[in-house]
Amino acid sequence: MALFYFLLGEGFNLLSEMHSYTELPAFMARHIALLMGTISFIVDLFRAFDAAWMKRCWAPFGIMPFVVNMPTYFNRLLDSIKVKQ
Repeated sequence: MALFYFLLGEGFNLLSEMHSYTELPAFMARHIALLMGTISFIVDLFRAFDAAWMKRCWAPFGIMPFVVNMPTYFNRLLDSIKVKQ
C-alpha cells in the first residue's frame, strides 16, 4: 500500500500542501495513512520472506481469517488433548 501511495504521487505532495495550521488535521491524516501503509508493506514483506525461508505459512490477522482457520485450530486443540491422555 505504501508503494502505491508514492507511485500515485500523493506521498511526494505531503509537505508541499501544508500552508497553514488549518490544514493540520488533513496533513496528519495523510501522514498516518502513509505510516499505516508503510507498516503494512513491511509486515507483508517480512511474512513473505519468512514463509519462503522457514518453509511455513503465515495466517493473516482479522475476523475472517480466524473464522476460516477455526477448523484447523480446533483440530490442533483436539490433537494436543489426545496426546496428553
